[in-house]
Amino acid sequence: MCRKYVFVFILFLQFLNSEFANAQRQYNNASILSVGNWYKIAVAKQGVYKIDAAFLNTLGVGFPVNSSAIQLFGNGGGMLHESNILPRIDDLIENKIWMNDGSDGSFSGSDYFLFYSSGADIWGYDSTGNRFTNTKNLYSDSVYYFIRIGSNGKRIDKSSVITGSQLVTEFDNFYAHETESINFLSSGKEWFG
Repeated sequence: MCRKYVFVFILFLQFLNSEFANAQRQYNNASILSVGNWYKIAVAKQGVYKIDAAFLNTLGVGFPVNSSAIQLFGNGGGMLHESNILPRIDDLIENKIWMNDGSDGSFSGSDYFLFYSSGADIWGYDSTGNRFTNTKNLYSDSVYYFIRIGSNGKRIDKSSVITGSQLVTEFDNFYAHETESINFLSSGKEWFG
Protein backbone atom coordinates (compact mmCIF):
# COMPACT_ATOMS: atom_id res chain seq x y z
CA MET A 1 0.00 0.00 0.00
CA CYS A 2 2.84 2.36 0.78
CA ARG A 3 4.38 1.88 -2.69
CA LYS A 4 1.12 2.93 -4.27
CA TYR A 5 1.15 6.27 -2.41
CA VAL A 6 4.80 6.86 -3.24
CA PHE A 7 4.07 6.20 -6.90
CA VAL A 8 1.07 8.59 -6.87
CA PHE A 9 3.13 11.21 -5.06
CA ILE A 10 5.95 10.94 -7.66
CA LEU A 11 3.43 11.28 -10.49
CA PHE A 12 1.96 14.34 -8.77
CA LEU A 13 5.41 15.94 -8.45
CA GLN A 14 6.16 15.29 -12.12
CA PHE A 15 2.84 16.87 -13.06
CA LEU A 16 3.58 19.96 -10.95
CA ASN A 17 7.08 20.21 -12.42
CA SER A 18 5.79 20.04 -16.01
CA GLU A 19 3.03 22.61 -15.30
CA PHE A 20 5.55 24.91 -13.63
CA ALA A 21 7.93 24.57 -16.59
CA ASN A 22 5.13 25.35 -19.06
CA ALA A 23 4.17 28.47 -17.11
CA GLN A 24 7.67 29.93 -17.24
CA ARG A 25 8.24 32.81 -19.65
CA GLN A 26 11.13 32.85 -22.05
CA TYR A 27 13.48 35.81 -21.76
CA ASN A 28 16.32 37.07 -23.93
CA ASN A 29 19.84 36.27 -22.75
CA ALA A 30 20.86 39.94 -22.84
CA SER A 31 19.13 43.28 -23.32
CA ILE A 32 19.52 45.19 -26.57
CA LEU A 33 20.74 48.05 -24.33
CA SER A 34 23.89 46.08 -23.47
CA VAL A 35 25.51 46.87 -26.85
CA GLY A 36 26.43 50.32 -28.18
CA ASN A 37 25.98 53.92 -27.10
CA TRP A 38 22.39 54.92 -26.30
CA TYR A 39 20.60 58.27 -26.18
CA LYS A 40 17.29 58.51 -24.30
CA ILE A 41 14.52 60.90 -25.31
CA ALA A 42 11.11 61.53 -23.73
CA VAL A 43 7.87 62.09 -25.65
CA ALA A 44 4.73 63.32 -23.88
CA LYS A 45 1.93 63.41 -26.44
CA GLN A 46 0.71 61.50 -29.46
CA GLY A 47 2.12 62.69 -32.77
CA VAL A 48 4.91 62.68 -35.31
CA TYR A 49 8.28 63.79 -33.91
CA LYS A 50 11.25 65.24 -35.74
CA ILE A 51 14.83 64.54 -34.65
CA ASP A 52 17.38 66.66 -36.48
CA ALA A 53 21.16 66.70 -36.55
CA ALA A 54 21.32 69.69 -34.18
CA PHE A 55 19.31 67.80 -31.54
CA LEU A 56 21.50 64.71 -31.87
CA ASN A 57 24.52 66.98 -31.47
CA THR A 58 23.16 68.22 -28.11
CA LEU A 59 22.89 64.57 -27.04
CA GLY A 60 26.60 64.10 -27.79
CA VAL A 61 26.45 62.28 -31.12
CA GLY A 62 29.58 62.96 -33.18
CA PHE A 63 29.15 63.88 -36.85
CA PRO A 64 29.07 62.96 -39.64
CA VAL A 65 27.05 59.79 -39.06
CA ASN A 66 26.07 57.18 -41.60
CA SER A 67 22.31 57.76 -41.84
CA SER A 68 21.55 54.07 -42.34
CA ALA A 69 23.12 53.34 -38.94
CA ILE A 70 20.61 55.42 -36.94
CA GLN A 71 18.18 53.22 -35.02
CA LEU A 72 15.19 54.09 -32.82
CA PHE A 73 13.90 51.73 -30.13
CA GLY A 74 10.79 51.94 -27.96
CA ASN A 75 7.68 50.01 -27.03
CA GLY A 76 5.04 52.66 -27.60
CA GLY A 77 2.81 54.30 -25.07
CA GLY A 78 0.30 53.40 -22.44
CA MET A 79 0.67 51.55 -19.20
CA LEU A 80 2.00 48.04 -18.80
CA HIS A 81 -0.74 45.50 -18.25
CA GLU A 82 -1.49 45.07 -14.58
CA SER A 83 -2.50 41.43 -15.05
CA ASN A 84 0.45 39.07 -14.69
CA ILE A 85 -1.11 36.47 -16.99
CA LEU A 86 -0.93 38.71 -20.08
CA PRO A 87 2.23 38.47 -22.20
CA ARG A 88 4.87 41.17 -21.83
CA ILE A 89 7.51 42.41 -24.22
CA ASP A 90 10.91 41.33 -22.95
CA ASP A 91 13.08 44.00 -24.54
CA LEU A 92 12.96 47.18 -26.59
CA ILE A 93 11.59 46.90 -30.13
CA GLU A 94 13.17 48.73 -33.04
CA ASN A 95 10.79 51.25 -34.64
CA LYS A 96 10.75 52.27 -38.30
CA ILE A 97 11.68 55.88 -39.01
CA TRP A 98 11.36 58.20 -42.01
CA MET A 99 14.85 59.37 -42.95
CA ASN A 100 15.55 62.66 -44.77
CA ASP A 101 19.30 62.77 -45.28
CA GLY A 102 19.50 64.56 -48.63
CA SER A 103 20.08 61.18 -50.31
CA ASP A 104 23.81 61.37 -49.58
CA GLY A 105 23.88 58.62 -46.92
CA SER A 106 25.33 61.01 -44.34
CA PHE A 107 23.33 62.47 -41.44
CA SER A 108 24.47 66.02 -40.70
CA GLY A 109 23.58 69.67 -41.29
CA SER A 110 19.83 70.07 -41.88
CA ASP A 111 19.10 66.33 -42.08
CA TYR A 112 16.37 64.86 -39.88
CA PHE A 113 14.27 61.77 -39.26
CA LEU A 114 10.62 61.41 -38.26
CA PHE A 115 8.83 58.87 -36.09
CA TYR A 116 5.35 58.42 -34.65
CA SER A 117 4.56 58.00 -30.98
CA SER A 118 1.19 57.17 -29.45
CA GLY A 119 2.12 59.13 -26.31
CA ALA A 120 1.73 58.21 -22.65
CA ASP A 121 -2.09 58.19 -22.74
CA ILE A 122 -3.89 55.89 -25.16
CA TRP A 123 -6.99 56.58 -27.25
CA GLY A 124 -9.24 53.70 -28.26
CA TYR A 125 -12.65 53.14 -29.78
CA ASP A 126 -15.46 51.52 -27.79
CA SER A 127 -17.68 49.91 -30.44
CA THR A 128 -20.32 48.96 -27.85
CA GLY A 129 -20.78 52.54 -26.63
CA ASN A 130 -19.97 53.97 -30.09
CA ARG A 131 -17.47 56.43 -28.64
CA PHE A 132 -13.77 57.08 -28.20
CA THR A 133 -12.13 56.47 -24.83
CA ASN A 134 -8.95 57.80 -23.28
CA THR A 135 -6.86 55.67 -20.94
CA LYS A 136 -4.61 57.85 -18.84
CA ASN A 137 -1.21 56.52 -17.93
CA LEU A 138 -1.28 56.57 -14.14
CA TYR A 139 2.44 56.14 -13.70
CA SER A 140 4.14 58.39 -16.24
CA ASP A 141 3.40 61.45 -18.35
CA SER A 142 6.05 60.51 -20.92
CA VAL A 143 7.04 57.66 -23.21
CA TYR A 144 10.73 56.99 -23.64
CA TYR A 145 12.57 56.13 -26.82
CA PHE A 146 16.20 55.20 -27.28
CA ILE A 147 18.45 56.16 -30.19
CA ARG A 148 21.47 54.08 -31.10
CA ILE A 149 24.03 54.54 -33.82
CA GLY A 150 24.29 50.90 -34.80
CA SER A 151 23.74 49.10 -38.06
CA ASN A 152 21.07 49.25 -40.77
CA GLY A 153 18.15 50.78 -38.92
CA LYS A 154 14.56 50.05 -39.95
CA ARG A 155 13.03 52.58 -42.35
CA ILE A 156 9.59 53.48 -43.58
CA ASP A 157 9.57 52.43 -47.22
CA LYS A 158 9.24 55.63 -49.23
CA SER A 159 7.74 53.74 -52.18
CA SER A 160 4.76 52.74 -50.01
CA VAL A 161 3.84 56.36 -49.27
CA ILE A 162 0.86 57.53 -51.28
CA THR A 163 0.77 61.14 -52.36
CA GLY A 164 -2.71 62.57 -52.09
CA SER A 165 -4.46 65.01 -54.32
CA GLN A 166 -7.22 65.94 -51.89
CA LEU A 167 -6.72 69.03 -49.70
CA VAL A 168 -7.97 68.50 -46.13
CA THR A 169 -9.11 71.69 -44.43
CA GLU A 170 -10.86 70.27 -41.35
CA PHE A 171 -10.76 67.16 -39.19
CA ASP A 172 -12.06 65.74 -35.92
CA ASN A 173 -9.79 65.93 -32.91
CA PHE A 174 -10.02 64.52 -29.39
CA TYR A 175 -9.21 66.14 -26.08
CA ALA A 176 -9.21 64.80 -22.55
CA HIS A 177 -8.92 67.13 -19.56
CA GLU A 178 -8.05 65.27 -16.40
CA THR A 179 -6.10 67.30 -13.87
CA GLU A 180 -6.23 64.53 -11.26
CA SER A 181 -5.62 66.91 -8.39
CA ILE A 182 -7.76 65.29 -5.65
CA ASN A 183 -7.53 61.83 -4.12
CA PHE A 184 -10.19 61.49 -1.44
CA LEU A 185 -8.50 58.56 0.30
CA SER A 186 -4.91 59.81 -0.22
CA SER A 187 -4.32 56.34 -1.59
CA GLY A 188 -4.98 54.22 -4.66
CA LYS A 189 -5.54 54.97 -8.33
CA GLU A 190 -8.79 56.97 -8.19
CA TRP A 191 -8.04 60.67 -8.71
CA PHE A 192 -10.49 63.46 -9.53
CA GLY A 193 -10.33 67.06 -10.64
